[in-house]
Amino acid sequence: MNLLTNLTIRARLQVNAVVIALALLTLFALMLINLTKMNDLGQALVKVESLNSQVLMLRRNEKDFLARKELKYVDLFTKNSALLSKQIAELGVMTSDLGIKASELDTFAQISELYTKQFVEVSQFQQKVGLDSKDGLYGELRNAVHDVEDILNSNQTHRLLVDMLQLRRTEKDFMLRRDAKYLAVFDEQMTHFYKDIDNADLTGDTATRIKASLDIYKEKFLNLAKAEKAIGLNAQSGLLGQLRGTITQTEDSLSAIKSKLETSLEQAISTATITAIIVFIGAMIFVMVVVYYTSQSIISPILAVRNAISHIRTKKILPYLLKQKVKTNWLS
Repeated sequence: MNLLTNLTIRARLQVNAVVIALALLTLFALMLINLTKMNDLGQALVKVESLNSQVLMLRRNEKDFLARKELKYVDLFTKNSALLSKQIAELGVMTSDLGIKASELDTFAQISELYTKQFVEVSQFQQKVGLDSKDGLYGELRNAVHDVEDILNSNQTHRLLVDMLQLRRTEKDFMLRRDAKYLAVFDEQMTHFYKDIDNADLTGDTATRIKASLDIYKEKFLNLAKAEKAIGLNAQSGLLGQLRGTITQTEDSLSAIKSKLETSLEQAISTATITAIIVFIGAMIFVMVVVYYTSQSIISPILAVRNAISHIRTKKILPYLLKQKVKTNWLS
């Protein structure tokens, strides 16, 4: 208050203006800071949705490869996996800048890497099995079948041809229905086939050749069945089952990341609201105090002058003072 009395009225009004401007600037800066943080949190949530879309793209590449058996989908999977890793790194930087400890993101990165490794392993097994009927174990099995059938056709062994057709039927049932029970049926039919060879009217050399070709066919089929079981006869077994489990983990991790960011956003909004209210009330009180004292420093002297004039007029002190002054001048 004493400081203000030493200032001119103009300076006091300028002090008022500066205080109000500082209060408004404080509120504006606070608003910008909170808006920036909420915008960054919003961008992080958008990035999480982008991660989810990228995971869905990887699953699409995976399903396309398993359905169509074309290596171009492996290349697409590899490219999209690299893009996913890049997006994970970007989201990591964003959460770090926001001061959020996103351990769930580290978990998601590890699971995504595991998913990529498992898919590569599936693709390698599938290439070993064969991408078409002439490739890999498929091709070897097909060649072995043709060798047996050529020998049987050349010897006109109709009973053995029927046995061979039954084996082929069981083979196809296994490949189409992907059920392990057909492996036991195959073994039974193979045992019966060997007995029919022994009972057939064949020379020793012919029977030996048929059995040798049949052994190769059996070996190729069992190798194929073993590889198919390793890949998985259904979505819950083998490498395919592992893929499904890993995918479920990625979905859970993404949900956890999204939930954490949404919680952080809600907390940021709540904190920003409370802080804004506190700062606004504090600024208002400070401004009102400064305005009050400034106003008092201006009004009080004016009131003092007014009261003095009123007192002089009421008590008729001014005429008396003037009269005394005139009298003094006359005597002198």
